[in-house]
Amino acid sequence: MKIPVNILFIEDSIADVELIILELERQGFSIDWVRVDSKDALIEQLKIGEWDLVISDHIIPGFSGIKALKVVRSKNKVIPFVLVSGAIGEEQAVQYIKSGAQDYILKQKMLRLASVVKRELEEAETKKKILKAEQKLKESNKRLSTIYNHTNDCMSLLKVEGLHLIFESVNDSFLECYNKFHEGIEKENYKGILLSYFLSELITLDEDKVNEFLTTIRDAINGRRRRKIILNFRNKGKQLFMESRFTPILDGKLCTHILWVGSDITESILASQKMESTNQELLKLKIQLEYENRYLLEESNLKHQFDDIIYSSNEFKSILL
Repeated sequence: MKIPVNILFIEDSIADVELIILELERQGFSIDWVRVDSKDALIEQLKIGEWDLVISDHIIPGFSGIKALKVVRSKNKVIPFVLVSGAIGEEQAVQYIKSGAQDYILKQKMLRLASVVKRELEEAETKKKILKAEQKLKESNKRLSTIYNHTNDCMSLLKVEGLHLIFESVNDSFLECYNKFHEGIEKENYKGILLSYFLSELITLDEDKVNEFLTTIRDAINGRRRRKIILNFRNKGKQLFMESRFTPILDGKLCTHILWVGSDITESILASQKMESTNQELLKLKIQLEYENRYLLEESNLKHQFDDIIYSSNEFKSILL
């Protein structure tokens, strides 16, 4: 079965093009082709055609192979460019390779042309797959970056370097949240800051809380799974309740980074504390009301007992009569 290939020839001699086609067809290729011999025609074909391969001569009246190569590479980084020329010096051949050509073949030695074409088609297909994968990765990273920078959660990426944890990046929510404690630090200035310094100096967390925080992260690193902790940060009369989750990012079995995701639960905690305080006040009021009710009940019982004593007394009755 013949191998189909679309070839764009940059060649002023139609006879030379036909010789190349004949050789490739003899080696098992089925060729669809177009020939151009000027810059404008080349640009037009690169725009409208889907080419598997470009084959160019070195000397073209009013144009040249090296100029053609630069045009091709400015429009397409992947398509194979093979120089097929009757005469070319070693220095010129090296210039072509440095400028992005895949190979060069002398017209007097066409036997290796088929193997070169087959090799370059395979490599071009591999490059296309790599570029496609890179594009998907780029798009994925862009989506993740959008989520990272626009989520309401405070997020930061910590790099694990031995016993140290170092900020690599923080998102906008992280900056907004923690700038309540230390205004003026820009997002890019977090990069390279030690986490221990951030906790003890920038937020001024108590030493035992810093140790608890770092221990939780170490557990995430060593256990290779998510850990969670709730801490109350206080500084300059302000406080922040943060539910923090630490997710290890692995390269093989090695933990290289920690994703720190924090949710500001201050309003929820303060509301809960206020509700608890209100419940305590209501409980005190209930106890007080029960005490007063018991007192009133006892007072009423005493009155009834007194009335019973008075009205059952004969002397009191005689006075009334």
